Order: sequence, then structure tokens, then C-alpha cells
Amino acid sequence: EIFNSDVANAMVEGLFREKLILTSKLLKLLSEEELKAIIAHELAHKKRTHIKVGFVGFIIIGAVIYSIAIYLLNSINFEGLTIFMGIFLFAYTLDYLICRYISRKIEKDADLLTTKVVEPKTYIKALSKIHFASYMPKEGVLNILMTHPSLKDRVKYIQREFNISDEEVEKIMDEAYKEVEELQKKVLKWILHTYIFYPLHQIQIMLSVQSLLKLMKMKSFLGLVRKH
Repeated sequence: EIFNSDVANAMVEGLFREKLILTSKLLKLLSEEELKAIIAHELAHKKRTHIKVGFVGFIIIGAVIYSIAIYLLNSINFEGLTIFMGIFLFAYTLDYLICRYISRKIEKDADLLTTKVVEPKTYIKALSKIHFASYMPKEGVLNILMTHPSLKDRVKYIQREFNISDEEVEKIMDEAYKEVEELQKKVLKWILHTYIFYPLHQIQIMLSVQSLLKLMKMKSFLGLVRKH
């Protein structure tokens, strides 16, 4: 299914009736081979039943963590809302971070499975283009809050798996950045033409027509004056 969006993304959704979703921007951004690589990644999720495994895992983890939190609340004689909120906030944070960690492991598994059926360098380039087009950081401490590994981490474990040199990776990522930049320039040019230059041109034409009509009316009026 094609979803109209300004975000370059692909996903498999649905717990029992899974379906592949591609965004319109992704189709514009990637070449045919790069698109095949990203689709292979999503199919890897389906092959490994990641959605079902993740869903069940997240429920179990949440149930365990919140059960412990409730047990602590029942065991401790606490007074006031502060301790209650503190324990539940800690439980929520722990649940969130563990689920995010598992999600990143699932993505890594799908990445490595993908590179067994598609050209690893093509896959690195496709990932790089999506990251650059989405203005996502290559790395950072805040990555622990993300569902996907950073671009740097993803590239590193693919490099290790296939012995790809740093120079080759740098070249691939430079090419990806330039292609994304070129596409964004074209999009910006289209936006400027469609929403600024073209309307201004139309306004200019309308003003010119109005001026011409006024001039014609003036000439007609002067002609009548001369006759009389």
C-alpha cells in the first residue's frame, strides 16, 4: 500500500493480517535497487515474526515491571502522592527503555537478514538516504530512546559482517547525501515555482489586463469627448 507522506518510510503493520506500507516520498527518494533493499528489510520482519514477538514481549515485560511496582507499593507503608508517582514513573521509564532496546535488537536482526539477500552496499546507501532525508542524526546519546539503531551503528555491524572498508562506506554515504541534497533542491524549486513564482506571475497578468482595460476605457472616453 502506498501512503502519501512527506516522510521517507516503509513499515509492515498488522498483528494478524500484516501489510507492507511505503510512503510516496520513499518512492521518489530511492532507486529501484535501493527500494528493493528496504522492502527486503520489511519482509525480514515478517519472516522473523518480529511484530508478534515484539508485541508479546512488550506485554510480558510491562506486566512484570508493573506487577513489581504494585507489589512494592503494597509492601511499603507510604504516605502521600510523591512516593506513589515516583515508583510508577520509575516503572514506566524502565519499561520504555527495555522495550526500546528490544526494538533496536529486532531492527538489527532484520538488517543482517536483509544483507544476506541484497547487496550490502546498496542497503547502506538506502539507509543513508532515508536518514539524511529525514534529518536524523548519525549517532548520539539520545539513541537509547529510539526504536531503531543509529545510522552509525547499523553501518558498523554491516561493515563487520561483510568486511567493507571505512573508505567505501564514506564514499557511499557521500553519494547518498549528494543525491538527497539534489532531490531536495528540485523539490524546493518546484515549491517556489508552484506556490510563489507562478501565483505572482498570474497576479502580474491580472494587473496587466486590468491596466489594459482601464486604458481602453480611457481611450474610448477621450474619443467621445473629441466627437462632442
